[in-house]
Amino acid sequence: MKSIRLSRHARRRMDLYGITLEQITRTLAEPEYLVPSVKGRYNAYRKMGGRFLRVTYAEDDSHCVVVSVTPRKRFEGVI
Repeated sequence: MKSIRLSRHARRRMDLYGITLEQITRTLAEPEYLVPSVKGRYNAYRKMGGRFLRVTYAEDDSHCVVVSVTPRKRFEGVI
């Protein structure tokens, strides 16, 4: 797996919602749903404790840049 970099926004969301780096890593490694987003980004969803964790990220050659992380009540993408 590529190395993970966190944006400032993602770090702030982690602090706000109590999301750990382990949860983000697991969501990126084993997403239940993977949905394309804007600007070449992707939303990875994984159910954790009755809620979904949405990780928005972009990839380049050597890194996975996490743009945002958000807990969601339900899956919002199209399968």
